[in-house]
Amino acid sequence: MRVMVTVGIIGVLCGIAFARPLVLNPRAIPAWDVPAENWQFYPIQWQTQPLTRGEVGDGEVAVTVTVDDYLTMDPPFETAHYTRHMSLAQFRFQGGLVLRARERQAYRLQLSASDDTIALWKTPENFLATTDLKLEKGQSVRLMVRLAGPRITVFADGKQLIDVIDRMEPVLRGRVLAGANHARLRFDSFSIKRLTALELSPAVPHQPALVVRPWCGARWIFDGVEPIARLGDGKDGKSWDGFPIALYSAKLRPGTREADFIPLCYRTLGNWPEAPIAVRTETADRIVLEARSSDRRPDHAPTATALFRLTLTYDAGRDTYIYDVDSTVTYLTARKPFGEVLDPWAYGVTGPAHPEAPRWDRRYTHLLWRGEDGRFYRQPLNHFSIFGGLLSATQPEVVYAGETDVNPRYELYGASLLTRYETGLCTVMHDLHVMPTRKGEMAAGATERFQWRVSSLHGAEATRLWQESVWSVPETVQQRVYALFFPAGTGFSPEQTITATESCDMQPFSPRAWYELDPLVGHRAPGSLCIDAAGASRAVTVRHGGSYFGQPFDGRELELTAYVRSEALDGAFTISLDVHGQPGSRVASVPISGTTDWRRVTLRVRPQPANYFVTISLAMESKRGAKGLAWVDDISLLPVGKATR
Repeated sequence: MRVMVTVGIIGVLCGIAFARPLVLNPRAIPAWDVPAENWQFYPIQWQTQPLTRGEVGDGEVAVTVTVDDYLTMDPPFETAHYTRHMSLAQFRFQGGLVLRARERQAYRLQLSASDDTIALWKTPENFLATTDLKLEKGQSVRLMVRLAGPRITVFADGKQLIDVIDRMEPVLRGRVLAGANHARLRFDSFSIKRLTALELSPAVPHQPALVVRPWCGARWIFDGVEPIARLGDGKDGKSWDGFPIALYSAKLRPGTREADFIPLCYRTLGNWPEAPIAVRTETADRIVLEARSSDRRPDHAPTATALFRLTLTYDAGRDTYIYDVDSTVTYLTARKPFGEVLDPWAYGVTGPAHPEAPRWDRRYTHLLWRGEDGRFYRQPLNHFSIFGGLLSATQPEVVYAGETDVNPRYELYGASLLTRYETGLCTVMHDLHVMPTRKGEMAAGATERFQWRVSSLHGAEATRLWQESVWSVPETVQQRVYALFFPAGTGFSPEQTITATESCDMQPFSPRAWYELDPLVGHRAPGSLCIDAAGASRAVTVRHGGSYFGQPFDGRELELTAYVRSEALDGAFTISLDVHGQPGSRVASVPISGTTDWRRVTLRVRPQPANYFVTISLAMESKRGAKGLAWVDDISLLPVGKATR
């Protein structure tokens, strides 16, 4: 539904006066610096300077902008983050105006001289509208933006280009800034005028206007002027890890943030793009795409192929886009069937693993699914509550829940109901593995058909489903307490623990059954982790690092400090560090046995930017039935020295 807004102009607001044009990056344009893992690079940050002294609400902002020069780079296709997110298009813009900026909220009116386009973007992941604007280096354009409540109207050289209503939690006040994105921009003749009181007209139902067209180096599906999904055909016709053939940055409702990526291949079957995604039907209310994939490799022929047909429509009654996927798998040789039908990884299901990591939005907190008995069950999204089980035989579906505007819903239907599905939640990335239960070998020439649907569950329907759902684990498990890892200092206090039903991004010490939390014994204050030798040899571990777990490594050494105590220990206790992807990096402490007072343990490793994580292991070596205890407290893992990049 759209709300129409009419306004009037009454006066001039005070902006910052400039005696000469404001130039961003006048001496040197900052070089692009994309580390091997890009979480600290998300979202792409502009170089900015304020144009107003305080916050501005409704008004008309005008300025003359010139893109003098800019640096370009190819987006980092090798990283899962940018290939799956709409932020990929941000590499194509040189800067513009930042509007109503406050904390992490803002609109950006973005200019691209490289792609001849102008776009209205809302933090953190939402292109509200985009259209063509011919722009050369050194060419000035007079921009005027009318901000009237949730309505934003953009003019360039007097011509109206964009007129949109932000219907999802609009930003209504904030500062105005000039911004550059690895470019040199000039801003001149800035002014801002206040608007009169707003007059709201009746809401107008959304009417889809679907079309496929090129934009910012790729093919996109648009709904009017709003980009709602990017077509991904693979990387130069070569197979690579992840989901190369897919709809990326898919929106599930008009005007909302990107919510999902929808694979048009089965990862466990092979993701070689046999042909670019073809557009079979293109009307205002329906898009039909066709994609073909296989397990082909440069050194061997395919053993199976898959044909995908995706139909995109808009359901006005539910106010959601519907992505229907109909796939047929053909086995060319006798072989085992592929393993996963769905592996959904909705945008925002996971966040940085510890407080020191750069922040980004973590949107979804729980997973809901329909179980064998037809009831909906709920499970928190954290890195230690592992979900696995059978879905309903007649209505198998799962929902990522926690947002007010969009909650991705996945339904298997039609031909998919010929088999049952078991699931498993990945405790690393919170993607959900949905696996057919059929067994045995597929004969050459055999085919399988699967149908599934992606849409949004929101509003009253989402509230009702949450209220009707029940926890997936019994009450005794719900109250189980886990210790969380804080790199700056883990003291195992109650504030550094969490129960099994709470949603959390931080990494736990696991497995939980292999340790106890002692509330009385501690190094400097009560509270520690205790391991009993009676349980035989085991290792309690926790991960720390870049990729999906936290901030990227920068080449500096990491120093682990911990304090260890033992009592009548009939065994050996050690702490070790190991860098994933760096053979021979493991270092370990001297084993302790018997009875000892608190001892300080110090270990160092040097992870590189391309390394994903470091594993801390608290290892007990003993025979079953052995006696004795070991306590660990005040663990920290911090960088030392200067960064190498």
